Amino acid sequence: NDDFYDGGDTIPLSSNDPGHLFEIGARAHADGTIGVLAGQCGLIAQYARDHPDVPYLVKLNSKSHLVKTAQRDPISQALWDMDDVMSLVHNGINVVGIGYTVYIGSEYEHEMLTEA
Repeated sequence: NDDFYDGGDTIPLSSNDPGHLFEIGARAHADGTIGVLAGQCGLIAQYARDHPDVPYLVKLNSKSHLVKTAQRDPISQALWDMDDVMSLVHNGINVVGIGYTVYIGSEYEHEMLTEA
């Protein structure tokens, strides 16, 4: 993602490590800067155990920025479901919410709304 990687010119290469994001989130939660850390279910499953005090919002869908809207209207379909989220909860992860992005106005809006 270009927002987090520029070859190390101005953004530290450690920012490419997803664990780094969770470390920042844990520090920000500890000092009261953030109330919740949003992330993909798979990343939360991998890294949240190292930061058990952080409340998590689990994103159920996602898309990359690789396909531009000039090429195709945005669509973001579910990668995870509530069973996956409940598995996190049952394994002691502090899940406080879920998120699902809908691209209103996209030709695929109805599919995303139906799925959400």
